Amino acid sequence: MHISKLELKDIGVFDHLVIEFGRKLREDLADIHILTGINGTGKSTILYALAGAIDDYFIIKRFRNENSYIAINYEKSNKKDKTPCVVMLNSYERINDIDEIKRYWQIYTLHKDINKEPLDFLFAGYSGYRTITSEKIESIKEINEYPLSSTLRFDMPTNSRLILQWIANTKAKIAFSYQEGKTEDAKKYEESIKKIESAIEQITDCKVKFIFHYKTMEVKIKINNDELEFDLLPDGLKSIISWIADLLILMDRVPWKDDMDILDRNLILFLDEIEVHLHPAWQRKILPVIQKLFKNAQIFIATHSPFVAGSVEHAWIYKLDIENGAGVLKERIETQAGKSYPSITDNIFGIERITP
Repeated sequence: MHISKLELKDIGVFDHLVIEFGRKLREDLADIHILTGINGTGKSTILYALAGAIDDYFIIKRFRNENSYIAINYEKSNKKDKTPCVVMLNSYERINDIDEIKRYWQIYTLHKDINKEPLDFLFAGYSGYRTITSEKIESIKEINEYPLSSTLRFDMPTNSRLILQWIANTKAKIAFSYQEGKTEDAKKYEESIKKIESAIEQITDCKVKFIFHYKTMEVKIKINNDELEFDLLPDGLKSIISWIADLLILMDRVPWKDDMDILDRNLILFLDEIEVHLHPAWQRKILPVIQKLFKNAQIFIATHSPFVAGSVEHAWIYKLDIENGAGVLKERIETQAGKSYPSITDNIFGIERITP
């Protein structure tokens, strides 16, 4: 399942906007779509609209009148039939729901028994303003929170306790599995932890390892040679951990229709200014890492950073602007990693160089 087209009418800054999203450019890499433009050009509105087929909490607030609507075209990429299926939302109702999206929406909103409704694709959305904090783990216990709760609420605080509980549980499962001679189970649990550590390492160039102290029931993180509480981490590292760990834990927790590796899953991911706390060196790495990590994902990202926009090849950039008081799409172009940053700021972000 992937999104091929979006139409907005009287939504936020847009009078009428149609975006046809470019085709996937490399089969072995995630399908990435980068939204750029000055403040107020509607980047976040587009993300909220795309998420609105499942969770309309943010976008419904931007409907301007009773004629406002959103239409999202989906293509079932696992079938020969590429005919787009349209999900439409207006001020009153959902129209023309396709079975797969309606089913997901029901699971998301009604909290149906997800074990009876295994998934074959997943929606998730994150903001760069999320963070992670130290939390006390009382015991090794099952996580009862519904996996899909608020997974498209961009500004929701990270559930730090859930993340640390999952790490503690997984570390305990590793120890118990080795103790019982179940080596293959132990390796499977170790791999689920390593996926998160490895993703963070690739972005930060730091050696990362989660530590669980059973006697004190504390979860900490080792960065290179320093073992630290999460509260003591720099903001950029907290931000990266908060959404990377949350996403991979979510993908590990939900029931899937088959036993495919979670990194090969069909993921539709929305990222809103995830670079806000990051040094430019990390901004340059974050998209290439997730582009390779989630090769079957479709990723939509709103950004103000030339380091993000200029960091990947085989992706699409959508340049948004304001004309006559309304948001417009000026241009869709293919990314060209390796171009000079003055060229990117000029051609993509419209920032002219200041000469003395």
